[in-house]
Order: sequence, then C-alpha cells, then structure tokens
Amino acid sequence: MPKSPEFRKVIRVFIASPGDLGEERTRFPQIIAEVNKIKANKKRIHLEPVGWEDTLPGRGRPQRLINKDIKNCELIIMLLWKRWGSSTGKYSSGFEEEYELARSLNQKTKKPDIWLYFRSVPDSMLADPGEQLRQVLDFRSKVEAEKKFLYRAYENVDEWEKLFREHLCRWLDDQPPSAFRISSGPPGTPPEGLLQKYEERIKHLEGELEKRASEQIEIAYTLAREAQEKADSGQITKAEEYFARAAAVSADPRIINDYGLFLMRIGMLAKAEDKFNEVAQLGKAVGDRGTEAFAYNHLGVLYQFRGDLKAAVRMHKKALGIHRELGSQEGMGSAYSNLGILYRTTGELDVAEKMFKKALAIAKRLGRKEGMANSYGNLGTLYQAKGEPDVAEEMFKKALAIDKELGRKEGIANSYGNLGVLYQTRGESEVAEKMFKKVLAIEKRLGREYGMANAYCNLGILYQNQGDLKNAEEMYKKSLAVDERIGRKEGIANVYGNLGVLYKDEGDLNTAEAMYKKAIDMHEVLGKKEGLANNYTNLGILYEDQGHLKPAEEMFKKALDIFVLLGNKTLARKIESLIKEVKSLSKEE
Repeated sequence: MPKSPEFRKVIRVFIASPGDLGEERTRFPQIIAEVNKIKANKKRIHLEPVGWEDTLPGRGRPQRLINKDIKNCELIIMLLWKRWGSSTGKYSSGFEEEYELARSLNQKTKKPDIWLYFRSVPDSMLADPGEQLRQVLDFRSKVEAEKKFLYRAYENVDEWEKLFREHLCRWLDDQPPSAFRISSGPPGTPPEGLLQKYEERIKHLEGELEKRASEQIEIAYTLAREAQEKADSGQITKAEEYFARAAAVSADPRIINDYGLFLMRIGMLAKAEDKFNEVAQLGKAVGDRGTEAFAYNHLGVLYQFRGDLKAAVRMHKKALGIHRELGSQEGMGSAYSNLGILYRTTGELDVAEKMFKKALAIAKRLGRKEGMANSYGNLGTLYQAKGEPDVAEEMFKKALAIDKELGRKEGIANSYGNLGVLYQTRGESEVAEKMFKKVLAIEKRLGREYGMANAYCNLGILYQNQGDLKNAEEMYKKSLAVDERIGRKEGIANVYGNLGVLYKDEGDLNTAEAMYKKAIDMHEVLGKKEGLANNYTNLGILYEDQGHLKPAEEMFKKALDIFVLLGNKTLARKIESLIKEVKSLSKEE
C-alpha cells in the first residue's frame, strides 16, 4: 500500500515582552525552528513563532491588532527584565494588556498556556528601582503569590535559551495525542476531500508566510538604515534603539553586523563581540562562508582594539583564508589592511607595508575608493613611523581628498587627525590645533568614543608643547576617562606616557616615573614597540636629569634597539646622541 500522506498541525506560539529583551526575541524563532526539526515535526506538529513584529498593518488601535494574534495562539511566552512598557490607553502597558487577555482566555478555555520568564536585574537597580522596574517587581511578586502559571527566573540570554528549549520539548511530550489529531477518521486515513483542502491550505499558508517574511525583512532594513542615519547625525541613543528593533524583526547577518560595528564605535565592546559572533554562527549555519569571514574580520579589529593582538591576528588570518578560498578580492583587501595595522603596531613595518600595498592594489583594481582612502591613510601612518614625514603627508592628503569626495565623515576625521599629528611634529602648532578641533567636532557628532579620546590626547600633547600644562592635563584626563570606559588599552598606555612627560615638566618626577612605568607595562602587553621605545626614551631622560646615569643609559639602549628594528633612522640617531651624552657625563664623574 502507498504510504499515507503526513499531516502536521500548526501550533502558534506568541512571545510578549517590552523593548529591552531584543536578544531573547531574536533567538525565539531560532529556538522554535530547532524544536520543530528535532521534535515537533516528528509528532506531526509545526510550531509557528508569532510576535508583535508579525502583526500585519491594519486599521485601529495597534494593541488591538496584537491581541487578535494572541487569541489565535495556543502558547504565550512572556518575558520581563527592567522595563514595564508604556500605556496602551486601557492598561499601564502593552505587556499588562497581553497578560490579562491571555489569563482571561486561559480561565475560560484552559488555552492558551502561559509561561513567564524574568531576567535577573542588577543589584544596584534593585536597591533603587525607578518607576518602570518597580512595576515589573510588583507584577513578579503577584505572579509568585498566585502560583498559577509556569514562572522561571534566569541570569542571561543563553540560560533562557536553554530553559525555553527544554520547556518547549517537555510541553510537546506532555500533550495528549488527541491534542494534535487533525481528523476523526482512522489513523493514517485522510477523510474524503481533506487532502486537496489541506494542500490548498498549505499553499495559502506558504504564500502568506513568504509575504510576511518579505515584509519583515523590508521593515528590518528600513529600521537599520534609519539607525545608521541617526548614528551619523550623532543621535546615539536613537540609533541603538533602531538597531535593536531591526535585529528583533530580522536576524539577517548584514543587520546584525552593522549593529555590531555601531556598538564597537560607541565603545560597547562586549555587546559588539556578541553580535559579530552571532553573525559568524549565522554564516556557518547556512554555509555562507563570506559572511563568516567578514565576522572574523570585525572580531579581529575588536580584539586589536582591546589589545589582544594574538587573537586579532588569528581572526584576520582565518578571514584571509576563507576569502582566498572564495576568490573574494574585496575580502582579501580588508584582511590585508587589518593585518597591516597589526604588524605596524608590533613594529614589523616592512611586513605592514607589504600588506597595505596589497590592499591598495586590490582597491584600485576593484575601483573601491573607500578602500583606497583607508590604504593611503594606513601607508601614511606607516611612513610617519619610519620617519618619512613628506611621504606620509602625501598619503594623508590623498586619503582626505577621497574621503571628502565620498562625504565619509569617519574617514575625514581620521585624515584630519593624522595630518594634525604630522603638523605638530613639524612645529606647525596652529594648523595642528585646527586639525584636532575639526576631528573632535566630527567625532562628537558621530558619537565615536575612541575618536574623541584620540582627539583629546592629541590636543593635550599640543597644549603641553605650548607650555599650557593645565589645559594639557585636562585633555589627557578626558582622553583617559573615555579609554578606560571603553577598555581601549592602547589609548590608556599612550595617555600614561603623555602624563609622564607632563608631570616631569611640572617637576613631579616621582609621579612622572610611575606614569612611564605604567605605560611601558601596558605597551609590553600590547606588543607595541614604538610605544615602548618612546617611553624608554622618556624614562632615560628623567633618570639623566636626576643624575642616575647608568639606568638612563640602559633605557636609551633599549629604545635604540627598537628604533633600529623599526627602521626609524631619525629617532635612532637622536638616541645615539643621548647615549654619547650620558657616557660623557659618566666619564666626568
């Protein structure tokens, strides 16, 4: 006998929460899909995830449209954390209205089932809850007292995912077979005409789902574009809100990736790392190697930002391997550029130059102007480190011209900053100050924290060179506060070194020595040879001024070895003259 067709009952599962649980909402449909695959489909069931994002546009009060969806669901998942939500006109929040509706339906018909999850709140907030959290805590106390529905607390989104998956699988196992039967006929024998009706219904549902998915992705892209516009205009809070909404509507890797880049830009590194890892996993899940590689690229940039250079190199090499395998020239260019920055940081300037030139050649071949601007800027900082300021200036100006043509604010800020440092080393203080103030204005508008920290630091150096130590110290402390907040070790190390020079100028030699040593320790962790050499030099000068000639000579020799390794002949000659001076003083003694 031919095998009877398999029928599946569609069971709709609704998720309700305020807007602060975007991660859980993002994972919700993924968990549903996984449970469908491993358990539900074998029981002739298809679980369909539903949330406010799925409510089709219509006339009337928005919450009323969401309530219609709730009435058609057999299981309601409700989550709360720190927010209660805003009034719907009838209730204090949409969450409360959804809960009361679901509870009323459950009392009348025993359906839908209701599960409540509460995410752990920081102790500092529990000690002094505001109005929103107060309402959440009061509701939680009420649920605890009633003991009517499934109620669980959880620490983080990973724990909730595990709990929800386990609860959903157990719920399916506990349901009686009759709950899922779609006909009253003998098992495996569809009633007359049912098969044709069922197939027509399936086609209709597939069409509706496809239409809904298309609408959702369009909504998500619109929200992501709006988020980017808000970010570029300096509306950081709004930008984060729109990105979170976009990610809640769709787990599209491009949206999650852009969200991660935004988070890194504003210094939320842990959350950005989560987003990039999510993109890598999404790429792996669907076999999209290109998406996986770009996630590794961004993780590499993030790890370098934190000062974990080994992890950064590992990520960039993984990305480069995949891009080579795929033959992706654009991806290879990004990986070469990122590796070049790492090699420049560790003092391997010849290797870095090769990487930057490879990236530039690819950008030119592809006609990617943004890539060309980045490569020119990177080559400029490299030539500056080598002591070739004229070549560096040429590179920076090429980068600036392209960035202005493209209207790329971040690139313009980078070029102004690089030129400011160059002009400052030449003694052109007024021009340098204009550059740094332009940078600071752009970075504030963009909300780019590490860019603001760099601008403050550069202004501090400039004011210090002009003898304005009070303003210099203020700038350094502003820079240090930002870098400490976002965990940028390289920036922290640079500020320590600069504060050392400042305190030496003020005559506070003990504090100056402590700052130099802090900077040296951090540069050693980072593997940043140029930073080590500069601080060894400064420490040597300090010891020389104190009459400690042997420790001074030791510091100068350490600095000389590094500048020779870096190929910076100008600074190497300067250190050699300092060593001769110290040796001469030692002989006089």
